[in-house]
Amino acid sequence: MTKYTGVVTGIPALKSTAGDTTDSEQIERLAAGLQGNEFGMLILAVPIPSKNVTREETAVVDQIQRAQENEDPEKKRKIKYYLELQDSYLKHIQLGTALGMWLTVPYFFAPKRDVFVRLQSLLRATYVDETSRPTPLRTHEVEGLSDHIQKFGLLRTKREGEYFQELLEYRFLSPLNSRMLSAFVHLPKREMPGFRIRRSAEFSLAEIPPKDPNRVIAIGNILDRGEDTGNLYYIDVDALQKHTIVCGVTGGGKTNTCFYLVGQLWRYGIPFMVCEPAKSEYRHMMLMSETFKGVGQAFSLGDETVSPFRLNPFEIMKGVKVQTHLDALKSVFNASFEMYSPMPQVLEKALNSIYSVRGWDLINNVNRRLPPGMNPGDPDCPPEIYPTMKDLYEIIDPIVEGFGYSDRIGPDVQAALKARIGPPLHSDERSFWKTHCSRTEDGFRRQ
Repeated sequence: MTKYTGVVTGIPALKSTAGDTTDSEQIERLAAGLQGNEFGMLILAVPIPSKNVTREETAVVDQIQRAQENEDPEKKRKIKYYLELQDSYLKHIQLGTALGMWLTVPYFFAPKRDVFVRLQSLLRATYVDETSRPTPLRTHEVEGLSDHIQKFGLLRTKREGEYFQELLEYRFLSPLNSRMLSAFVHLPKREMPGFRIRRSAEFSLAEIPPKDPNRVIAIGNILDRGEDTGNLYYIDVDALQKHTIVCGVTGGGKTNTCFYLVGQLWRYGIPFMVCEPAKSEYRHMMLMSETFKGVGQAFSLGDETVSPFRLNPFEIMKGVKVQTHLDALKSVFNASFEMYSPMPQVLEKALNSIYSVRGWDLINNVNRRLPPGMNPGDPDCPPEIYPTMKDLYEIIDPIVEGFGYSDRIGPDVQAALKARIGPPLHSDERSFWKTHCSRTEDGFRRQ
């Protein structure tokens, strides 16, 4: 890998920074230019003591002052160019006084000659522009650097002859401030072969004060880019009345999170219902957890031998108007079934009809079958006043016939609606719908 070696000297151009909108970092462009080839770069830097940096700054100021005092007309152009270079170097040193200065040696190497030559060219193209002053970036092929590279050693070869700045006494060591050094050590922003990037989302870290500190749920610790801040995130108990989604990959802890949430709710005496279509984890939780042991109830749909459940979606709860309940039923059916015209109109009339058959006055919200003084939803309310799924299924044919559709459209609408409503009545879950009254929250006592 270190058969051909070289050193970079001079001031690199900082063509991209972490805050810029540049499409790619310089290291990315360098790697892209040599994709599929073996090469390497090693950047070694040691800090320069601040007193040395201050001494260098003072020396440069003195040199600039002496040059400005030179009024030799024959050297006017040279002096002007010299002052421009010294001014660039002074700004470089002054920034280093604030940010820090480093004696830096960037090594580059490759196992093949052609790759090494391309690497030299790409380094100059990537790290050189008009801001590379006072000493532009140069690449030097230097043999015998394998030991230095493997041992992370600095190449302390002193310059021959006179030099003006103390920090430039070494031929292959460049004094760079921290900003210029960052041009060499910026990590790629995009993934590359052998270099994986994992991005962390940033979220708000400020805690939102709860309305009632005595009715809160601690969701968990607040993280900042994956690190625990030590602060808990609370939400109001009543906030869970809104829609909440718990999402994540398999094994990410979704079920345990829900266990924790319902456990917190139960401590405040708030009831909850869990619909578990595939597993039995919540049933196991109810049996094993001391929090829920002896207080929860589990029901199995379609299994009459364990804990049968009954549901009549047409039953009206106490205090709810029949027309309001009908509107909710229409929304449920429209969301559950894909229907085309005129199916929604037929279904709407069928729903109204099955309630009328059971004695309901949809406008005045009364039922003629109820004794005086009794209201829908009362404990002694006769269950026969509520229609069932079977009633809806059986009324489809006469309703469609009443619309007077043609011999082709009528049977199609009948078949389409019955195909959507019929399966629950003829499947293993038919007992689930075979009831006038659902099991309610007051003990699930009505059958």
